[in-house]
Amino acid sequence: MTYDGITFLRKKINPRIWSHDFRTLLDRNNIDWTFWPYKKMIKSNYMDSIKTPKYWNKIVEFKLRDNSLFTKIRKHRPSQDIVRIALNQLIQNLKFSNCKINKEYIKAPGMKP
Repeated sequence: MTYDGITFLRKKINPRIWSHDFRTLLDRNNIDWTFWPYKKMIKSNYMDSIKTPKYWNKIVEFKLRDNSLFTKIRKHRPSQDIVRIALNQLIQNLKFSNCKINKEYIKAPGMKP
């Protein structure tokens, strides 16, 4: 099976089933493994989920725009107040106590939450 085929299957199969079956296959073949990343924003197929900060969409929109010239950057960038609020909230949301632990995902590869 090609890399593209494996990627396609992973997207079509329940991530918890995929994680368990893939980990089992690796173990059977004596292949070391790790799952990465540890945290993702608003996703349940990672160990921890992070809440999306207020104004995060403004930062994403800015990143997706054509910012090839400084004039475009200055025109499109969100205000420093909005960016400061979003990044400060992101820092707070990244704290372990503020994350949602996805126990079923952690159990899938055979780990204990």
